[in-house]
Amino acid sequence: MQNVEFIRQSVVKKINLLPIEKLMQVLTFIDFILSYSSSLNARPKPEAFLECAGSWSFEDDELNQILQDIDQSRQMELDNDYATTFMVGKEPVTGRNSPIL
Repeated sequence: MQNVEFIRQSVVKKINLLPIEKLMQVLTFIDFILSYSSSLNARPKPEAFLECAGSWSFEDDELNQILQDIDQSRQMELDNDYATTFMVGKEPVTGRNSPIL
């Protein structure tokens, strides 16, 4: 693994070669990386979700209907993805042009 100081020096040298317009992009990118990594650490633990388990209330068969709607939506999405990914017009894609190798 490379030395951290060497990597830092390499980054600084390359940044010094950039025009001012690109420096703003680099700064924005660095801000994004820092905020993204800190937001990952800020996510609650799964145990926090379990504290709410059992506190929901549904009308008779309401939960089953919600789950059926989710399953139906997922299946429609899968069917649509299959049709758009593996079909050209109404003919299946086969041979060398097939997306499945």
